Amino acid sequence: MASSPCNKDAIFFLWRQKTKILITATTDVSSTDVVKYQRINGVLKIETKADSVDLNRKNLISTTNWLINVDKRLTLKQAIPYIKYLQDKKTNSSHKKKGVKNYFTCNDTSKKNLGFVEFTEVVFHDETIREFNKKNNYKEEPDQEIYVEVVSFDSIPVHYATGKCGTTSYTKKDNLLNGIKSDLIESGNVIIHIGYKETLTFQDYIEINSTIKSFSLEHAKISQDEFIFI
Repeated sequence: MASSPCNKDAIFFLWRQKTKILITATTDVSSTDVVKYQRINGVLKIETKADSVDLNRKNLISTTNWLINVDKRLTLKQAIPYIKYLQDKKTNSSHKKKGVKNYFTCNDTSKKNLGFVEFTEVVFHDETIREFNKKNNYKEEPDQEIYVEVVSFDSIPVHYATGKCGTTSYTKKDNLLNGIKSDLIESGNVIIHIGYKETLTFQDYIEINSTIKSFSLEHAKISQDEFIFI
């Protein structure tokens, strides 16, 4: 567990209009003491109206760590576009500072503490992995690609591409590690992509995401490219 104390951090909120914000909760939090914040530099309030979101775009400070509190009831279709907006705003800022990071906050139920899920390098895509791969070439071609397609906790197809061969298995959240390992090659360069159905809630996303990132998969690397599908 890394420690990177900062004196100034911006805290943002994304929640339903006229309701109390309910942040996500999970037991698989990799960082519970990454950010020590002493004061808030900027607050962004985001309120939802049906499937749209109103943004107060003032006070977006690009030289600090960002802690984003997302209401767990929001769907990915509602939340992700505005998370992408924040990412773009920070990335393209002329005042951005090296070393600052982005985190989703959540309740770490196992430690009864506030947890932080880092997503600084995550890139969200609203296209399929197949469409993405047509436009992007790897510096080193992987020996195997695995695409975890999260439809629901009880329906998670896992697609394997090994050379010219392709197979698919099906698993559930509670057996996800074994499901991924079922056709995982024993050695070589393996990349795991994760896709999420856009109707999943942000609570669903955090649970699956933190669960997968807690796995010890040795030679397999989890891609920072994440896919939101219809």
